[in-house]
Order: sequence, then C-alpha cells, then structure tokens
Amino acid sequence: MTTLTQKLLIGSIAAAATLAAAPAFAGSFTVSGTDYYLYDVRDSNGDGVLDQTYRNSSASLDAILAGNKSNPGGNIELFASSERAGTNFFAPQVTLSGQVGSQTLTLSSLNANDWFSTGSGNNYTYSGNTLATRWFNSLLTAAGQGGIVNKALGQLAFNQFLNGGGFQRSSDPNISYIDHSAGKINIGLAGHYNMKDVYNYAFIPNGFQASEVVKYTYGGVTQYLYNFNATATGLKELSDGKSHSGNYEVTVAVIPEPSTMVGLMSLGGILAATKKRKAVKES
Repeated sequence: MTTLTQKLLIGSIAAAATLAAAPAFAGSFTVSGTDYYLYDVRDSNGDGVLDQTYRNSSASLDAILAGNKSNPGGNIELFASSERAGTNFFAPQVTLSGQVGSQTLTLSSLNANDWFSTGSGNNYTYSGNTLATRWFNSLLTAAGQGGIVNKALGQLAFNQFLNGGGFQRSSDPNISYIDHSAGKINIGLAGHYNMKDVYNYAFIPNGFQASEVVKYTYGGVTQYLYNFNATATGLKELSDGKSHSGNYEVTVAVIPEPSTMVGLMSLGGILAATKKRKAVKES
C-alpha cells in the first residue's frame, strides 16, 4: 500500500525533476558599453520562414535572447567594431549581464589583454602560456592540423593568424540566446557555418567550423567559451549573405536558486527519514 509519505515523496521527486528539466529563458539582460549591434530576424521572401538577420537598433534585447538551439533567431554582437581597421584592441570589453539562478551571469567580448596576458604582462608569441596559444592549438587540431601544434609550421600559422587580425576578429561574440534547463545555461553563439568565409588561411580547410570566443563570469568563476561544431540556422545576414548561418552552443553549469536548494534538501531529508523508519521496522 502506498502511504501518504510515499505519495508526498513521489510528488516531490516529480516536481523537482520537472523543475530541473524544463527549459526557461534566463531573464532580462542589460548591456554595458556602446560598441554593439542588435540583429533582428525576419522572413525575407514571404514564405513564413524566418531566414534573414538584419541590424535593428530598436530590436528588443529580451526578445533576441529568448531563442534556443532549434530557433536561435537574432543576436547581439559585442565589440562590433572589432573587424574595422584601426580599432583599439585594448578597448574595455562590452558586457551583457543578467540574473541566472542565484547568481549574475556576465558575458563579454575579448580584448588583447584577454588573449595575450600571462598574468605578469602580455606575450604575443606562439610560445606564450596564453589563451591565444591554447585556443589556437585547439583550432589547429579541430582543423585537422594537429601535427603542426607546437612546431615550426604551427608557429608560422600562428604568426599569420595574429598579423592578419585573426584574434581580433574572433573577439566579438554574437549572442543569440541564453536559456537554462537540466542544470545548464545554454548560450548560442551566432557565426559562420563555414569559417573559410572568414579565416582565409591555407591551414584552414573549406567547411571548417569555429565559433568566436565569449568570456563569462558566473558564481565567482571567469572562463572563456568556444565551440568547433555548428548546426545550420537557415539564416543569413542581410548585408553579406553569409553571417549567422551557423549556431555554436556553449554551456555553463547553473547555480540553483536558494529556494530550489532548500526544496532539494527537504526532499533529501524525507528520503533519509523514510529509509530510517524502514530500517527500524525491519530490525
């Protein structure tokens, strides 16, 4: 026979599972800085399918960020001037901040200090223990060029990428959505489905995929996120017909709301008490 305690326990477990699994928009976010673009999304040919992104300074940021992996929609580009000649690569990061769980999530563009800092100054060489070297080695490996990592050809490729503005071009993440489900914050990075459109280097094969890099701070942790595997969005940006065609999803472990933690602790107490009573009854 199912007791009242067992019924309550089953209900609590089901409620906790539903809460953990249900996807949800992370909430309202605000931008700090002025060097950003808002990209809206629309049906360009009247067939009922959203297929084009376009700059729209009046677009709703909350609406932009409310998408998901299957429907990424528009995006906000941080450090939008990064690809212009003469742009200051040491400019302060442009940030996007909002509450997720019990903590503030901040997503940022990168600058030269992010890429090349060793903790005691900047090192612009391939031998430096920097984000630039670590990320570039990951890029080479993903591009099928793992054999030249930490070798003379790898150094040559690194120098070409550096001198060609590759790191600066990879510093302006386009955030297309932020949602959380099953204990994860899912962040969409809009980019090119084929990065050969952007990285026109001999060591980059046609069809290669790579996201831009986004810096995040959450729960006292600061890290950098990127991805080398895109899904097709069916979207193309109005001005170039290529951008935003790929979605790169990256994730962060969510820190639960305090009320959720209390509920889970209570659930754990019920389980422990039930087991204890059962053990006493059987002894």
